[in-house]
Amino acid sequence: MGIESRNKGKRGERTAALYLRGMGFPDAGRTAQRSGKLKADVECLITLPDVHIEVKRDKRFTGGTEPLVRALAQATRDCGDMMPCVLWKPPRAKRWHLTFHSTTYPPVMLTVMTDADIKTILLHLQDLGALRQTRPAARPEELPPTMKGTQPCPP
Repeated sequence: MGIESRNKGKRGERTAALYLRGMGFPDAGRTAQRSGKLKADVECLITLPDVHIEVKRDKRFTGGTEPLVRALAQATRDCGDMMPCVLWKPPRAKRWHLTFHSTTYPPVMLTVMTDADIKTILLHLQDLGALRQTRPAARPEELPPTMKGTQPCPP
């Protein structure tokens, strides 16, 4: 990978982190700046600890599903027990897009494009990721408002 390509990736990750901070995720940041060991491009270690966010800003993301399928496959491969998604922005576009797998069977690749939908889906993926983790059940006062009165699935 050339220096220009690497720098473009870094700029995209910084821009994505700023975008997420502006949407109410104040802890969003590039992972390479913190430790270099984390595999996601951007993470929110406090607000979205169970969501793996892969960031893409590339001219290949202007149409067609092949680049998205590859990017989501990369996020799925790297995510471990986290919920994978791809935050991407086509060249010269004003809006970010979020692509993820549905929780239905068979899973379907879905993309949302509005800020409100992106925030809702990220919070939903966090809820699902927290339920997938092997950790003690949260007390009701610790659950997000959308999960009040629900029980975690057994492992």
